[in-house]
Amino acid sequence: MPQLDYIPPSDLHELLQTDPWWKSVSEEVDRVYSVQQLPAYITDRHKHGVVESLFEGCEITEQKLTQARTHPVFEEAKNLIQSLKQGNVFPTRLTELFLTRIPSALAQIDQHASGLFEILENPQCKEKLASAWPPEKKAFPTYRGLIEVFGIKNVDQRFIVRRLTELAALRIDIQNSDYPFHEEDYLPAEIGDGEEKRDRVEYLAYRVFDPLWVSAIEEFEPEYVSFPLHWAGSLFSITTMKRLYAAHKAGTDVLAKLVPYFRKSQLDPLENAIAMCPITARHGELFGEISSSFRAGMYKVSARSLLAMIEGMVWDFAWWWNQHSGTVLDAAVSWPKYKIGDFRLLSKRDGLEINADATIGLLLRNTTFGEEFSFEFIEYFCEELFQERNPVLHGRFPNYGDDKKAAVLLLVVRLLEKKITEAFGAWFAKEAIRSYEEAKGKEVEL
Repeated sequence: MPQLDYIPPSDLHELLQTDPWWKSVSEEVDRVYSVQQLPAYITDRHKHGVVESLFEGCEITEQKLTQARTHPVFEEAKNLIQSLKQGNVFPTRLTELFLTRIPSALAQIDQHASGLFEILENPQCKEKLASAWPPEKKAFPTYRGLIEVFGIKNVDQRFIVRRLTELAALRIDIQNSDYPFHEEDYLPAEIGDGEEKRDRVEYLAYRVFDPLWVSAIEEFEPEYVSFPLHWAGSLFSITTMKRLYAAHKAGTDVLAKLVPYFRKSQLDPLENAIAMCPITARHGELFGEISSSFRAGMYKVSARSLLAMIEGMVWDFAWWWNQHSGTVLDAAVSWPKYKIGDFRLLSKRDGLEINADATIGLLLRNTTFGEEFSFEFIEYFCEELFQERNPVLHGRFPNYGDDKKAAVLLLVVRLLEKKITEAFGAWFAKEAIRSYEEAKGKEVEL
């Protein structure tokens, strides 16, 4: 695997200035350094306010605001907040209004639970969960325990069980909620960009009106189970994911949208990123040929090649991660030993060796490395994608791969590349800042 040490300093400096992927790494250095300097210029209170206003802008849509504006609770909350100045304590009346909205929020959660119960196919698991609903402070069955006891293998059914356990936790949180905000005093802010900027008042009023405002409650709808991109949330903005899901609910084939998405704008930067990143560079030539095949409409060729390449990217990332970020392999495994598979995985539960051959499923589900990825992605990868891989690469499905399948696999590559770039960028930023601080210290000594 190419190492950063092999890049001459002069070449690295030029890459940071000219190459798109290395520029993104350079920007990460600037971002990390700026975050480190923030305490000297901005209070924690202002930082929290900025972060919360960003979430408000993403989660509270214009459609939601329009529906709420005629409700008495929203109107009263808005009037109360409009009268506040920065630093004023939120009046207790806002809490009283918020508490009147808890029962309707709980009813909404129960309605979503009923919808998920209806499509849960295992009768014993359904009975177990239904008998524990509504969850109070008593222990609710765990996801892992449920799928193991009832032997649930189907990826959609596992997703339903996971959603029900998460919905139970959300219900308990909402039932115990007694305050609509995280701070006691009012901090104004503008939400949006350019001409779309608007005052924060209505967004705070909406938080009083809807205790579920930040819970992404639509993701607990039965239709979300069949949403084919629910594993790709880290690639798209919250707004884009909401738009894609709305299109799916309306009957649009959202996977078909991926084909022009890659044809128009995404292949070139993805090809460059894989070729330039030290962790993935050895896959650069192969991905260049895959990209050419996709552009030429040879989807079977690109899809089958992507299946093999994706697994290689995950393992290479894990090897690098073991060197720099955590412990996932049984030792500081050298590159030659890694290439011949001379290593064992370490369990995230107790840090001991897993007494089994290393597989991609064990890597993602049973080691700390898997925590780099979302539950949804790991389920999709292990239960769907990897189940397809074995028969295809053993030649039992020679016609595997159409335009949509190839595009979905490209999306998986893009997600992996994004995760790898983030991890490498964070490590590179840490090293660059450490070197800078050391050099600055030496200057002071002189």
